[in-house]
Amino acid sequence: MSISNVLSNFWIILTLFVMDISNSFKFEENQNIDLECDQNKKILEEAQKPTYVQYHPRDRISSYGFFIQECRVENPDKDINFFEFSEACSNKWKSMTDEDKERFHDMARKDLKRYESEMADYRLTKEKDEKIVKKDISYPKRWMSAFFYFTLDERPKIMKAKPNFNIRDVSRELGKRWVEIDKAKKAKYTNMSKSDQVRFLKELKAYERKTRLSASSENYDTPGEASTSEQKKEEN
Repeated sequence: MSISNVLSNFWIILTLFVMDISNSFKFEENQNIDLECDQNKKILEEAQKPTYVQYHPRDRISSYGFFIQECRVENPDKDINFFEFSEACSNKWKSMTDEDKERFHDMARKDLKRYESEMADYRLTKEKDEKIVKKDISYPKRWMSAFFYFTLDERPKIMKAKPNFNIRDVSRELGKRWVEIDKAKKAKYTNMSKSDQVRFLKELKAYERKTRLSASSENYDTPGEASTSEQKKEEN
């Protein structure tokens, strides 16, 4: 096997390992907000939809990528040697018949459709959000989540204790600490988020009231304009 093939297979396997690690941290955040009325809940639900930031869809996985995933399931050794594993998978893949590979080709085709569909939605949402941002910059700033408040406190501590950490390392450490945080501390950040939600609702109502008044004023002539229009009618 050539060195280029070994390195190519190595990066495929490494990428899949990183994807598994990133998906292992599931941030649990209480989204059941105790508000005064259903109308406020609906407003918050609408505001929670991605407006300025939407994560890019996960890249599609190739036939060989799905094959590697299956090999990993069959060999769940944490101390696995990447190069040896890569070479073993490559040799096994080469020895397979086209009929044996068809199952993985089918998985790749389905994942390609998933990727294309998500990318289409992503582009449409991104274009729509960019128009919203350009059209109305006075729209109230969205409230911050409990986890975001938590990161404001913890991020400086992590960067001070671990100066060699890159952005990904810091993010992983934040996720780990958030999962392990006790209920009392989490309640602190949850309450901060709720207070910010109240601020958002207050500003949103003021914004909507201002928007309605502005729209109404545009539908009527000013007193000076009205008198001018009447004079023109009398002259005709």
